[in-house]
Amino acid sequence: MARSDYVYRIVTLLVAIAAGAAAWAEVAEIKSHYREDIRRRKRVATHEFAGDMLHGQFMVNHVEGMTAIWVHYAAEGSPHEDMLTHSTYASLSAEIEADTAEQPDHGRDAVAKMDAHLDAILNTFESMVMEIDGGILDEDICYAYWAPVFPAWERWARGYIDERRKDRPHIWEDFERTATAWRERTETLRRR
Repeated sequence: MARSDYVYRIVTLLVAIAAGAAAWAEVAEIKSHYREDIRRRKRVATHEFAGDMLHGQFMVNHVEGMTAIWVHYAAEGSPHEDMLTHSTYASLSAEIEADTAEQPDHGRDAVAKMDAHLDAILNTFESMVMEIDGGILDEDICYAYWAPVFPAWERWARGYIDERRKDRPHIWEDFERTATAWRERTETLRRR
């Protein structure tokens, strides 16, 4: 083999290596852009989801419906935040039962309505956690929106959740796990 053949092979090899390195750099850049696009889409989806929950039918139909029941039976004129901090599902059920003792059908209807609203709220929160776990929603953004709300609803609904778990042992586990984690995260941040 002539010396020029060796030089040709070496040059070809160097060009191939350089081309490969450039191709890998381009692949890395594409991956980086792709990851950033995914993060951006996740942030956008999370903010849209938050806006829909905070200003859409979820609030109107279920949170406000639950608040209306609470205000009617337990605490006229108090804001919904007071419901979550100054009562529980069990205490509201007891208030409804006491207020409707002479009309038990009315009481059963009110509790059934309250249960339907609470199911919708807890199911929505459970779905949100599943979307966080699935990488669809950004947990930090969700935490920023709902850090005080998740643990408050979990505490408020504890009796109801325990009652429902008699028939469905794993119901709302993801929501409960996240509420506990967010409560601990908030307490850790407060201590700093």
